[in-house]
Amino acid sequence: MKPTNTYTTYINQYLAIKRSMGITLKTGASNLLQFARLAAEMNQSPGITKELMDTWCEKRPNETNSNRYYRVVYLRQFANYLSSIGVTSHIPELPKLSSSFTPYIFSKEQMESFFIASDQFRPFQINYNSAYLMMPTLFKVLYATGLRLGEALALKERDINLKDKYLIVRQSKNGMERIVPIASTLADVCTKYKEQREYFTNKPPVTSNLFFIKRNESRCDHKAAYDFFRQILWRIGIAHLGRGFGPRIHDLRHTFACHALKAMTESGLDFYQSLPILSNYLGHQSLEATNKYVRLTAELYPDILKAVDSTCAYVFPKIKSIENETN
Repeated sequence: MKPTNTYTTYINQYLAIKRSMGITLKTGASNLLQFARLAAEMNQSPGITKELMDTWCEKRPNETNSNRYYRVVYLRQFANYLSSIGVTSHIPELPKLSSSFTPYIFSKEQMESFFIASDQFRPFQINYNSAYLMMPTLFKVLYATGLRLGEALALKERDINLKDKYLIVRQSKNGMERIVPIASTLADVCTKYKEQREYFTNKPPVTSNLFFIKRNESRCDHKAAYDFFRQILWRIGIAHLGRGFGPRIHDLRHTFACHALKAMTESGLDFYQSLPILSNYLGHQSLEATNKYVRLTAELYPDILKAVDSTCAYVFPKIKSIENETN
């Protein structure tokens, strides 16, 4: 027998509040709907009992610690919301989240070799479904802006202003839109790609209006990007250590962050003056998410610590040097 009162109404109310704040919670919404089904199976109505919460928080077969952690986080936030509106719910402890994974930070020389190899690469067979034409530009955008792969692949024609040199990221991980300035060199790369794309497709994209498309104007998926990425790594002699070990495409974002911090420090900005700038650029919701790059950058470039000092606000315009440093 299903409960007479389901969680659906409360979930919709909660998601509406989040969306009004600019937070889409795509993964969180999916998790909450899974939770609603579990509650129905256990014949439990709101609020959330300890028994129901404990069942939800159990680690699933083959589930990573990270996935379990965020699954609990989403429901914990929802339980707090229910309690705040008078629907008493159990608030769980967060499981411990520890990871020994270290991002692969490419050197400037490795990135230069990577871009040369990707520009020169031609597949043995080119078909109408091929995505190779867009790949060199895609990887340059990822490295030069720190965008996530999903954010870059979701860019549309209207999101890229090559005249005024900025991108608009509309489909971000946290649901917040942001404007990302780009260097003139990257704008030139994107302009050349558009010209090549329209030559091979014979017309601007009309099916999807996406900026990055295959020759048949369809969307490129993550797998195609990863396959190309690993082929280029092999050509420049960087070993891929397998799933979960990297290097990963996402490491281009980590590399951008470390190279940008190094550039800002060398321009006269203290690490912690640089963090809010980098945090906004990367689309982080808190400085805590950006703070890890201080440690990574200090480990990679110990000599720059000698130049770190507290600098007045008038030095701020010098961050323009990041354009050269990251593109």
